[in-house]
Amino acid sequence: MAQGNIYIANASNQPSWSAASYPATVNAGDLIYASASNVLSALAAGSDTQVLTLAGGVPTWATPTTGTVTSVSGTANRITSTGGATPVIDISASYVGQTSITTLGTVTTGTWNGTAVGATFGGTAQTTYATGDILYASGVNTLAKLAAGSNTQVLTLAGGVPTWATPGSGTLSTVNFTLTNAQIKALHATPIQLLPAPGAGKAYIIASQVGKLIYGGTNAFTAGGGAAIDLYRGTTSFAGSILSNGNMTSTSTVYHYTPGITGDSTSGGENAALNLYNNSATEIAGNAANNNTVSGSFTYYIATF
Repeated sequence: MAQGNIYIANASNQPSWSAASYPATVNAGDLIYASASNVLSALAAGSDTQVLTLAGGVPTWATPTTGTVTSVSGTANRITSTGGATPVIDISASYVGQTSITTLGTVTTGTWNGTAVGATFGGTAQTTYATGDILYASGVNTLAKLAAGSNTQVLTLAGGVPTWATPGSGTLSTVNFTLTNAQIKALHATPIQLLPAPGAGKAYIIASQVGKLIYGGTNAFTAGGGAAIDLYRGTTSFAGSILSNGNMTSTSTVYHYTPGITGDSTSGGENAALNLYNNSATEIAGNAANNNTVSGSFTYYIATF
């Protein structure tokens, strides 16, 4: 028996001294472990947050390694992992996407280059447009394009869907317009075309018209030489009066409505464009504030000779 031996039961359940012995002294936090065959040793307490591990086959305290990734797995050509023990995960440049997306948040940037979005999903189902095309519903939840018609044609219905057609003689149509201050003051030199020439053997006939001088509240126009705003076929055939000379010099907003035309003449007006025109050689002037404008509309039909 030696100092520190352990008293144990032998194979016959009789007390006997073991060859192993405890350390002579231990301190708070020590752990008893077999440092060799039949040799018990004390492992001194480590530092706070250290963990018990093995080194050379015997217990030891060690600082745990944090943030270390030992492996990253995934599907080829979907993700990439670089950086070793501190990996950076990203989407693979060769990822071709997937066949369906069931949930999508707000997309704030980017350009859509996929197939046309259907009408029932907020799109038009169209991928190209020509100048003058109009979108319309050709059927339930179906959008189609109506190509531009010819000049002077009107939009009507055929079979329940829109179509362009040449208006028949006597068919009334309406045109609305607005003139800027600068356009008003140059209307003799630069008439404003409202409708193109209707074709050989045809002329515009005005059924009614209304004009409105919108007074800006500062100062009036001056309209010498009988200057006014009229409808003309070309610049030679009078078609209707929009605002008279007296209307143009008003110091308040004023309307001028003519339900029927007097003095209308188609002489020289066959196949002539319909213009807003100041027939006086004196341009409308004044209104230094440049804040008076004109708007109006007229109803017409095309006469065939």
